[in-house]
Amino acid sequence: MFKFFSNLAHSASELLAPNLRPEEELFLQWHNLVKELKLRKGANIPVDDTDVPLRLQWIFNLIQQDTPDCIVSSISAPNDSLTISPCLEFVMRYKVFDWLVALAKTDKPAGIKSYVLFFLTNFVRTPSTIQIIPKSFMYKPLSRLIMACGRSSCSPWDREEMAFLRAVVDVLAKDQCLANLFLHNAPHDAVDRTESDVRSVDLPDCILPENEDQNRYINVENSRKERKRSSSSFTLNGENNTSDSFTFPLLTSLLRSVLNPDPVVSAQAREATIQLLRCREPVVCHCIAQSRLLEDALLPHFSKLYSCIPATLEAVDVLLRHDFGDLQHVVKSFVRWVVFLDQIITSAEPALTSSFLNSFYIELTSRTPCSFQQDWLCDIPARNDLSVAVFLKMYRISESLSMLETLSNILLNDCFFQKYLIFIQDREMRVIAFDLLNAMVQKPTLVFVEKTMLQFLDSRLYIRKDQRIHDTMWNTNMAEATDRADMFRILFPTSAKSCTVMEEDRDNQNYLRESYYSIEWLNQRCTNLKWPTFGPIPACNVLLAEESAFFDGQPFNEGPLLRVLFHYLSNLFVQPYLLNLRVTGILSKLCLIPHPTLGEYLLDPTVPLAPQSTSLYRSLVSLVQKMDEYARHTPGFRDKIVTTRQLIRDNQWSQLEKDDENVMLCAVVTLEEFCKELAARTFVRFNSSLHV
Repeated sequence: MFKFFSNLAHSASELLAPNLRPEEELFLQWHNLVKELKLRKGANIPVDDTDVPLRLQWIFNLIQQDTPDCIVSSISAPNDSLTISPCLEFVMRYKVFDWLVALAKTDKPAGIKSYVLFFLTNFVRTPSTIQIIPKSFMYKPLSRLIMACGRSSCSPWDREEMAFLRAVVDVLAKDQCLANLFLHNAPHDAVDRTESDVRSVDLPDCILPENEDQNRYINVENSRKERKRSSSSFTLNGENNTSDSFTFPLLTSLLRSVLNPDPVVSAQAREATIQLLRCREPVVCHCIAQSRLLEDALLPHFSKLYSCIPATLEAVDVLLRHDFGDLQHVVKSFVRWVVFLDQIITSAEPALTSSFLNSFYIELTSRTPCSFQQDWLCDIPARNDLSVAVFLKMYRISESLSMLETLSNILLNDCFFQKYLIFIQDREMRVIAFDLLNAMVQKPTLVFVEKTMLQFLDSRLYIRKDQRIHDTMWNTNMAEATDRADMFRILFPTSAKSCTVMEEDRDNQNYLRESYYSIEWLNQRCTNLKWPTFGPIPACNVLLAEESAFFDGQPFNEGPLLRVLFHYLSNLFVQPYLLNLRVTGILSKLCLIPHPTLGEYLLDPTVPLAPQSTSLYRSLVSLVQKMDEYARHTPGFRDKIVTTRQLIRDNQWSQLEKDDENVMLCAVVTLEEFCKELAARTFVRFNSSLHV
C-alpha cells in the first residue's frame, strides 16, 4: 500500500514539474552516464547489460534537437560566424567527445567502442557538422579515434569503424579545406594521445569543467587560416622538409581497412579511399607523397596477390573463364586489386600518381620482390604464358591513360620487348601475344605508337628517291580520297569473290559504320597525345631521308613490330584461320590511329615506294597474285569459296582446317573481307581529314 502511494506521488511530481531545458537534460544524462560508468568500473560487465547505450542515445537526440537553432543563427550571422547552441557549448565545455574517444580506445566496459563509434558516426553525418569540425573540441577527438581505427583485422567493430571513416570522408568531400585539420604532427599529437590515454583511466567529475575560459567560439575561417599557417612552412616542391613529420592518419586507417578480410569492409574502404584521394589540398597531397602511404600499402599486396596465382593455371582461365573453382578467389582478388589501383590513378592528384606509377614500374620490372619479371624472362613456356596472360588482363581492365602508359613502358623495356618478339613468333605463344598486341592497339598510348612505329616512319624513308611528295593524303579533295579508297576495294578480283553484290554492299555499309564509330572514339582518346593535326606532312622529311639513307644505300626499316605483322600477312594462305583474323584485325586497327604519317604509310596506295620498302598495299597485291594463280589451277574454285564462306558464317570453320586446301580457302575469304575493311578505313580517314 505504501509503495502504491509512493509511485503515485512520484508520477504526480513528474507530471506537475516543469520541463527541463535541453542543456539541463543533457547535463543530467551525462552526469548519470559518468556515475554509472564509475560504479561499473572494474566489474567486467558488458556494456549491453547497463544503461550506457540508452543514455548515449538520449544524449545524441538532445544534441541533434538543439542543433537546428544553431544552423539558423549561423545563416543570419555576419561573416559566416557560427552561434554555438547550449548543448554544443556543454559538449565543448565538459570535453564530452574527448572522454567518449578515451572510452572507445580502451573499450572499457567491454563493447562500448561500438556504441561510441555509432554515436560519433551519426553526429558527423548531421548537417551542422561541416561548420563544427574546425573547432578543436570536435576535430581533435575525431583525429584520435581515426588513428585507432583499422589497427586490428577481424575485430567485432570493423564495420562500425568503416562507417565512421566513411562519414568523415563524406564531410571532407563537401569541404576539402577541412582535410588540413586531420594532418598528424607526430611530436605535438603524441602528447595529446598520451594525455587522453591517462585520462581514460580515471573518469571525470562532470560537475567541474576544465578550462572554463577557453575560446569556444573559434570562427571557421580563422581555424582554416590557423591550420594553413601551421603548415605554410613547407611547400609542394619539397624545398623545406618540415612536412616530413606530418602524416595523414585518415588515409592510413582506410588503407589498413582495404586489406581487411571482410569483403564488405574492404569494398567500402576502397570506395572511401578513392573519394578521399580526390582531395586537391596542396598540403595534404604533399604529405601523402612524402610519406609514401600509397606505395608502401598497396604495392606489396599487389606482389603478394600475383605470387598467389599458381603456375599451373592456364592463360585461358585468366582471360576468359568466370568460374575458376578453387582458384576463383585468387584470380578475382588480383583483378579487383588492379581495378582499384587504376581507379586511384584516375582520381588522385597527378603529382601523387606520378610517384606511385614510378614505384609500380620498378615493382614489375625488378626481380624482387615481385616474380613477374622472372616469369616473363624465364624459358618455361607455362610461366611465360601465364605472365603474358596476366599482363594482358591488366591492360584490358585499365582505363587510366597514365596506367596504360606505364604498362606500355614495361612492355617496351628492352629485355621485356625482346622476349615479347620471341613470343609473337613462337607457335605455342603467338596467339596470346597477338591478343596482347591487339589490346594495346585498341587502346593506344603515345609511348607505344612512337617507340614501335613512328620512330621508324617519321623520316619517310619508304618513299622512292626520285619522288618528292608535297600533297599527301591529308591535303586532298573528296574525289581523290574516294579514288584511293576504291583502290583497296577493287584490289580483290570479282571472279574470286564469295559473296553476291547485295551482300557486298551490306558488308561495305557495316564496315563504314564501324569505322566511323571507331575513329571517332580513337580521336577523342588520342586528343591529349599532341600528335600532328590533319594537314600536309612536311616535305622536308623527304629531303632528310635522301641525305641520311638513300645516298648511303641503306634499306628502309619499318621496325620489328610492323615487320612481324607483314611477315604473318605474307603467310596468310598457310596459317590457321584464327591467327589470320588476329593479324588482319591488328593491321585494321592500326589504320585508324589518328597520326598522319602512320595513315600515309598504311592507307595511301599512291605513295611511290622505294624498291626495298614494304607496305600494306604492296603486301596485299602480292597475296592477290598468289590467289589468282591458285584459282586458275583449282577446279570449281568459285563453288568451293562460296561453300567455305557459308561454313565460316555458320561458325563451322574448325572443320575447314583439316587439310591445306581448306586452310587456303579460309584465307581467301579472310583476304576478301580484309580488302573491304581497308577500303572503309581509307574512306573514313579521308573524310576525317577533310572535315577537321
